[in-house]
Amino acid sequence: MVLTIQEPIRTTTQTLSFLNMGTILLIDKDHRVLLNVSQLLKQNGYCVVTADNIFCALKQVTENKNITLIISEITIPNFSVYGFGEFVKEYFGNLIPFILISELEKKEIKKHAYSLETDFYIEKPIDPIKLCLYVKYIDTIGKRSQC
Repeated sequence: MVLTIQEPIRTTTQTLSFLNMGTILLIDKDHRVLLNVSQLLKQNGYCVVTADNIFCALKQVTENKNITLIISEITIPNFSVYGFGEFVKEYFGNLIPFILISELEKKEIKKHAYSLETDFYIEKPIDPIKLCLYVKYIDTIGKRSQC
């Protein structure tokens, strides 16, 4: 999957920047996805940190107190995102929302993802407008308190 970005995604409110979002943790084993999605989010005014494996993700989530959203691929090396999601929920309660991304279309995976109280589930290839709207929605409703 290659997401090409030519210019910032604009919405009817003109831009997604200057909202209350802290830092977004983006987790994916594919470095192209990390680069393209982080670029997309940064172009829209968000601060993004990335991790390509569970160890980096755990370090980021425990050391960076500004993480207010996690966007993660379901299949990441060395650990399942379900276990990671359960760890984050146990460590932070329901303070950090999740958007899960997967190329897998199985109903069981979606069901388990939502059982973790995942906020949104996106199938690959990633629709950049949909992703930005989900991030904006989470940001705008102020659903979670800042860490």
